[in-house]
Formats: sequence, C-alpha cells, structure tokens
Amino acid sequence: MRVSIIIPAYNVEPYLKKCIDTILPQITKEDEMIIINPASTDKTQQIAEEYAKQNANIHYYSIEKAGPSKTRNVGIQKAQGKYLLFLDADDYIAENYIQRMLEETKEGELVICSYRMIQQETGETQIKQYSQEKEEIPFSQVPMLYEKELLNLVWNKLYEASIIQENHITFNEKYTKGEDLLFNLAYIQKIKGIKVIPDILYHYIRRKNGVSRSYIEPIEYRLERTKIIYEEMIKASRNENLPQIKKIIINLYFHHVRNYSKEQKIYAPWKIAKLFRENIKIDYLLQDNLDVSLQKIKKMYEKKHIIRMCIRNKIILRKGK
Repeated sequence: MRVSIIIPAYNVEPYLKKCIDTILPQITKEDEMIIINPASTDKTQQIAEEYAKQNANIHYYSIEKAGPSKTRNVGIQKAQGKYLLFLDADDYIAENYIQRMLEETKEGELVICSYRMIQQETGETQIKQYSQEKEEIPFSQVPMLYEKELLNLVWNKLYEASIIQENHITFNEKYTKGEDLLFNLAYIQKIKGIKVIPDILYHYIRRKNGVSRSYIEPIEYRLERTKIIYEEMIKASRNENLPQIKKIIINLYFHHVRNYSKEQKIYAPWKIAKLFRENIKIDYLLQDNLDVSLQKIKKMYEKKHIIRMCIRNKIILRKGK
C-alpha cells in the first residue's frame, strides 16, 4: 500500500463531498482513504458510506464520540500505507497534491507544502509559505517554521508510517488544541531532514464558528501544554536557536492570557495582570544568556509590569479586540 489518507469527519455534511472529490482523481489502487466518523449527528455517515460502497479503496469507520486526536489515532491504527496524509474533511486539496508530495519525499525526511488559508465569511485569502524556493532546511529553523504557521498543522505534511509506528508517536488525546504541533515536534525528533516546497497544495477553510473555536480549554491545560511545547521544540531543533524558542513560548503565554480573559469576559487591566501573575510563571525562560529584547521583558516581569509586557508582545487587551 502506497499512501493512507486519514480524514476525521464530524458533522461535515456540507463539505465532505468536495473534500473527497478532490482526492479521488489522485489516488490509485495502491492508496486508501480512511474516513472516521466520531458520532456525527448530520448526514456525514450517509455521505461517507455511499462513497465507500462505490470505491473499494475508501474505508469508512464509525466510532463513539471523540475529538480529532483520538479520531486520528484510530486512523493511524487502521492505516496500511507506507506514507500517511492527514486531511480535514471541511477543506480540499490541489489537483496534484499527492503526486507532488510523493515526488519530493526521501527516506527519513518530512515534506511540508505551502497552503492557502481562506476566510469563509469574507473570502479573504492568505498564502502561508516558507519561501518561494524549494529548501532543505536545518533543524535549527524549526522555530521559524512555527512562526510562518507551517509547523502546527498536520494536513500540509507527508509522514512515513514506519517512523510513527516504530516510535509510538500519537496525538495527545488530553488536549483539544495544539495537539498537531506536539505530534509534529515528536515526529521531527525522529527524522533525518525537513524539506519545504513552495507549491500551494492545500486549501484551508477558516471558519469563525468552527467546533474547535467554540471549546473553552481550561487555562491549566494551556499552560501545561506550552511548557511541553518548549521542551519538545528544543529537542526538535537539536538544542539550537534557544533565544527564538524562548520568544515563541513567551508570546504563547501572552496569547493564552488574551484569549482566556476574552472568554471569561475579564477586561479590566488590573484583573488581567492578576490573572497573569497567578497563573503564568516564565522565570525559567528568563535565565542564562538573554538577548536585548528578552532582557527588557525580564526587567518588566521582575517589576510586575505585566500590562507593558503584554503590549510589547502585541497583545490587545481592550474590550472588543
């Protein structure tokens, strides 16, 4: 078996057909499409079953209600292909997506493509691209991949199934956000190289009211996951580029404060500062040899100038932003 395409499909009735129809012309008898439905309440099941009846290499599984992590883990267990692709059922792919990803792959190497992000409500589009050239990038540039929004996704990557299986790499089912990033960081630690191609092969539909956006994650989960991301990103980067990783993690903490305060309707600056002081400890990031920007953050942190820190990191605190 060549490629296994794993598609979690929860309440995606309006989108599933388009997703499947962009895949079908690209797969051969040596490929399989695995659609996993975690207890949808719309017509997702009927659509998937109909496609499975008509196509021998489409396999449909219905499981109990579960999040995307568990659903993808089921897909990994079912997959028979040498390579794995993960797609979201409400997105779609370019007509040469599978071919191009396979053309570029080498043993032990992760292939990453560029993608187009489309705002469903406005139709506005953005291209997410590392550069306009094909590049073999060093592991020290893993933080740059994150900053360019190419690392924290699974659907723009081609994985070797053997690396995942032999190293028991799975999606962490405890978390409902950030699980893709943790998966990728674990995978990168086990490979020989990373190749990024400029081809825009995936079309990601960003929805304002998606399921993941409606879930309010406990603050302790966010902070716990961020500490793990810090540790795993250092390993994935082969212990290089530590200052940039520290900046990423500090910004992540501020991001959590902004989002959590909005979700809990906390708008008073002093209350936000209190939330930060009581929950977020960044002492471990502000040690050893710090560059100028981190030295300034350290001084503000020690003086408890939390709001100034947030503003410096482009966190908008006022109501409605």
